[in-house]
Amino acid sequence: MVRGLDLFIKHFKDYENNFVLIGGTACAILMEEAGADFRATKDLDIVLIAEALNSEFVEKMWAFIEKGRYQNKMKGSEKNIFYRFANPEDDTFPKMLELFSRKPDQLFYSGEGYLTPLPMEEDISSLSAILLDEDYYRFLKQGKILINDIPVLGTEYLIPFKAKAWIDLTERKKQGEPVDSKVIKKHKNDVFRLALIVEDKPVSIPKTIADDMQSFLDEMKSDSPDLKTLGIRKITIETILKKLDELYS
Repeated sequence: MVRGLDLFIKHFKDYENNFVLIGGTACAILMEEAGADFRATKDLDIVLIAEALNSEFVEKMWAFIEKGRYQNKMKGSEKNIFYRFANPEDDTFPKMLELFSRKPDQLFYSGEGYLTPLPMEEDISSLSAILLDEDYYRFLKQGKILINDIPVLGTEYLIPFKAKAWIDLTERKKQGEPVDSKVIKKHKNDVFRLALIVEDKPVSIPKTIADDMQSFLDEMKSDSPDLKTLGIRKITIETILKKLDELYS
């Protein structure tokens, strides 16, 4: 389990409507629930549900950050609306928190202190851009589930987000932006890991998301991962792609 996750969930008990976990931590929770292993992950990716936020939750969030004595407090640009808190002095807390919001000042709090701007090469968040898309944001709210009182994005909903992140970051890399190739690869690999545990049940999705999934699947015909390096055996790339095509077409 991710370091400090139990502490985070305990602190935000009864505030489950205000946020949902996405990214590597969500993958780890989903895979563990299904009895499968997942890669190590150190950060919590937290999407704030704009319609549910209130000052009480915001104060609760900043209290958690101060209690953990996070040494690095950073904020993305107006284009990439997210906050990053890293390196807590209390090592029982999560090593890194990344909070994503659709509104620039949603986490504003008079006691927050100074937030350092993120370096340009780190101020690249595909998730921030994705969440500004109405179809994806509605899809995220629709796909939120609770696992052991932890609000996470369900497997069948998380897969399109991972695929879209791969598409966006791959394109930005081609345009010359300083995107880490390892991050791009991570999103792609996670899609194939999650495909092993997702139910064989078609998912109702907007056309925009269906088109993105089709673009991803088309690219994977010539740019798929080595399944053996992911610990995936007894199933082929073709079988996984066919399964995903049937789920999201």
